[in-house]
Amino acid sequence: MPSELAIKTQDLAFASREHVLGVMFPKSRATAYPAVVALCKGADQYSESTSEGLLYHFASFGRSVEQVSRALAVVNYVGAITAARFFSNGLPLVDTHYLYESLKCYIQAISCDDQAAHCQRVISDARMGPDAYLFPCNYLIKRQARLDLTPSHPSSIRDQIQAMAVDHGCAWCPNFKPGDFRKL
Repeated sequence: MPSELAIKTQDLAFASREHVLGVMFPKSRATAYPAVVALCKGADQYSESTSEGLLYHFASFGRSVEQVSRALAVVNYVGAITAARFFSNGLPLVDTHYLYESLKCYIQAISCDDQAAHCQRVISDARMGPDAYLFPCNYLIKRQARLDLTPSHPSSIRDQIQAMAVDHGCAWCPNFKPGDFRKL
């Protein structure tokens, strides 16, 4: 029978499919620990569990501006807590760099009067023809020097863009609309 810790970890991974970020970490002596706990207690979902005498914290951050800001702060702080584990889209994250960068990108976007001015980019790609296209995600443009969009692929361009976003940890973004891709 799975332990309570294993069940809570599985629940956290599942919750991360509907939230931006799930995080679990044990009690720590790190100086950032009290701040991380305080931030996590403000998450949409928060719980604690004890396993083998050690206290564990579990938090799932939602998609609101306030929740994303908390998640960004937790990712920034939690490097000091080496046993911390993150989940996004139901999967464990080993490298939180992409997640941190995508959270930061969203916070930057919502600081703009016109979020589309931050999020959308005009591109041209020889494989797509000489025309200009509106690409729906500035973050993906920054992350990939070359976009692998292929009109002859069996999946639609929209689905190819969505798959790129999943690969780069930004599909959660409320501003991400792969269907906005279009020829200008």
